[in-house]
Amino acid sequence: MIQLITNTVWRDCAQILVTNTSHTATADESNIENITRGPRHLEGAISGTAARRIAYVNKRGTLSANCCVITRADRLTSGYTIRKYATYSSSATTIETSGSAPTCIGLNSDDYVTTFTAATSQQAFSLENASTSAKVVGKLYFGTSIDFSNPLPPEISPAWGVQVVKRRAYSVREQLVMQFENVSRTLAQSLDQSYRLQEEPCFLYDSAGTLLEDKLWHCVLSRV
Repeated sequence: MIQLITNTVWRDCAQILVTNTSHTATADESNIENITRGPRHLEGAISGTAARRIAYVNKRGTLSANCCVITRADRLTSGYTIRKYATYSSSATTIETSGSAPTCIGLNSDDYVTTFTAATSQQAFSLENASTSAKVVGKLYFGTSIDFSNPLPPEISPAWGVQVVKRRAYSVREQLVMQFENVSRTLAQSLDQSYRLQEEPCFLYDSAGTLLEDKLWHCVLSRV
């Protein structure tokens, strides 16, 4: 199975909050919206040394996700916690927590994906990085994946260069062509309605690594 992951929680949230562990807003972050989209090399930063929580928040309770992608998760050397909030910030449920960096995948083995039972009608999803972990933050995607159960073997070829999407340049290394069989109308509609699919990067995730050896690709799409 191949899962396509876009940052649908970013689409549906009202704000991004950076707080301490007591949910008190801090003022030591910069360029934090870089975590939501755009070229991989653009990142957010937090100058403080204490633990920080980065949360996508919409108090209308309209957020849903079943997966989270963190780029450069190898920096979370002292641990992390992923949470969902039925009510922000008083009602949190831990999705995943660890006292060390996660087992990373991807082209450079520095990204991380976790999947979980779909959480709907949430007010927030957040990532907390430990106080001694690096405070440079890569992409942080929360989303509801689109799952393709019948992918054909992909065509992969070298393609070093630059792909321009909506006047923004992306460095690319390889070209991936994928085809899928027995795509239902519902699945096709989900794909058609995906968040800015041909405007912003997405992720392709193969948990088994049978079709994508590196398991996770950060992609820009030239054609759907």
